[in-house]
Amino acid sequence: MNTTIKSKAKVNCFKDYKNGGSVDKLTEKYGISRSTFYRWMHEMETPDKPVIPGRQDKKLMAEIERQKQVIEIFQKTGLGISSPFDQRIAAIQSLNGEYSLNLLCSTLDIAKATYYRAIEVRETQYSRKRKEYTPLIEKIFEESRQTYGARKISSILSDMGYHMAPKTVAEIMHNNGWFSVRSGAKKLYEQGLKRFTNHVCQQFDASEPDTLWASDMTEIKYNGFKYNICAVLDLFSRKVIAYSISMKPSTQLVNRTIKSAFRERQPRGPLTLHTDRGTVYASKAFNQTLKELGITHSYSAVSNPYDNAVCEAFFKTLKEEGLYRSNYHSEAEMKKSIAAYIERYNAERPHAYLNNTSPEKFEKKYFEKMRQPGTEVGAENLF
Repeated sequence: MNTTIKSKAKVNCFKDYKNGGSVDKLTEKYGISRSTFYRWMHEMETPDKPVIPGRQDKKLMAEIERQKQVIEIFQKTGLGISSPFDQRIAAIQSLNGEYSLNLLCSTLDIAKATYYRAIEVRETQYSRKRKEYTPLIEKIFEESRQTYGARKISSILSDMGYHMAPKTVAEIMHNNGWFSVRSGAKKLYEQGLKRFTNHVCQQFDASEPDTLWASDMTEIKYNGFKYNICAVLDLFSRKVIAYSISMKPSTQLVNRTIKSAFRERQPRGPLTLHTDRGTVYASKAFNQTLKELGITHSYSAVSNPYDNAVCEAFFKTLKEEGLYRSNYHSEAEMKKSIAAYIERYNAERPHAYLNNTSPEKFEKKYFEKMRQPGTEVGAENLF
């Protein structure tokens, strides 16, 4: 299909859809896939998006944008390719998510594999120490009948041969909701309760799209390396609306994923995001992102996986039906397989909660009913 015919087909398809045409009939009529159909609809609904006619023009524009980002990276970091190795690694880690990892590594002259090894050493040591110390901190805190604060617990850990700064102990205690009951701690306790409000309380039902989302992360292993998958699901349809993969369970990872979800869905009304109390979700940077996007944050209770059961169930399904049944020959193949599974999960896989309808078909049914005048639409009316 040449460019002119394709453009006309796109316009006509868009008009047919706005006039009530169904997705199935239009994809058949125009001989396109569902993914192409949705891409066309998105492009037609954003007419201000510049259209670059030729392939060479696209390459030129892409190179100009790349050079612009390279300059931004040098300006933001204040580093060059001769700067100390640790500083360049830290800069890449800080900007990963804002810029592509490939661009950051090539700009600061760090091989991608070298970067992975460097952060793996850092993160493994830090994560292992936190995991090892958390039950010790809880034990000391409970044995003190919840009277010891971070400084006392840090001192006791030191006497036991474990060294951790009071600031880190305090962060672990706050993330787990462990607040001293001594005088002066009441205000901190109340702040903690307010900060970690659970707006969902295991009520995972939403009456319309983009009013209640949930997010979580899971870890997978490939070729000796650990990868983290962050996903955002719309609890109305259980659709995976965005996901990202990274070797580091970082704030950049969750920020990138929630921003991707927001761009994809462009919610117009009040929206709540439900997560666990993990460090990245409780971070100031992530909560600042939610505040800028106008999203209310809801937290699970401490050590209660049932409070985020929908995400837990999706990751379990992803691993059992996809990841654990495949042998990958490269990182790219693994990521491609995950992308294919999520696309199939959204478009085809029947979901028990949706009366054995796929998430995309469930949403399609909702929007088709929305176009019918005088029809009351809600999740309960779609079964």
